[in-house]
Amino acid sequence: YRKEEFLRFIGHITTKNKFLKSRNLLMFSICYFCGLRPHELTRDGNWTIQRLKKIIDKNASETASTKLIVTGKGRGAGKLREIVIYPEVYQKLKQYLYEDLPALEKKTGVKVDGSIFVDKDGRPLIDPSYLSKVWRQTKDKFLFENDLDPYQRELWNQRDLYSTRHCYATNLIIEQRRNGKSIDQIVTAGLLGHNSIDTTIASYIYTAAVLLEDEKMKLQAEKAAHACVENMNHIVNEG
Repeated sequence: YRKEEFLRFIGHITTKNKFLKSRNLLMFSICYFCGLRPHELTRDGNWTIQRLKKIIDKNASETASTKLIVTGKGRGAGKLREIVIYPEVYQKLKQYLYEDLPALEKKTGVKVDGSIFVDKDGRPLIDPSYLSKVWRQTKDKFLFENDLDPYQRELWNQRDLYSTRHCYATNLIIEQRRNGKSIDQIVTAGLLGHNSIDTTIASYIYTAAVLLEDEKMKLQAEKAAHACVENMNHIVNEG
């Protein structure tokens, strides 16, 4: 689903509390526009107020963007990767850091000195499944309040929070092709935090190929998917 549909969807967030609504909008936007896995939002050290105030300028223009190193999944401490914070997220982060959090601190008397994602009492969010619950509530309201055709309704019934990451990858690939650029598979895999380029091609490029009606890309994705299956079978057999 495209940006316009995503923005319409998050307009149905059920949260009444002004601070929590702003926080949830920001977290959903990071997932969609930056391609993060949901649990990477609550992972220690990724989204601390100290780190973010160094890269988010409160006087920045509406077109400002920046980069951030985050820790993703992986053995041990996890794998580091660099993500791009696009203007759609930069502006929300700027408001959240310099308006919403200070207002919460003044109201609660609690100083936020770690993760920026806190509850209405200033306590850090530690439940990685929390945002998925908010997504389901938002989806229920979205489906109830919109007269969607049966096909679109079935699509939305299948979409969970992780679908935002697929949208990010697909939109990234489509933008590259429409701008006349070849797909930089290594960069794309790096932005998603994939160890194998085959994973990126098999999981995300096929969808983009279908949307672009690009038969060459589809064939490439099918070959990558086959390679992934063979690798998995090898691991199972070895195990």
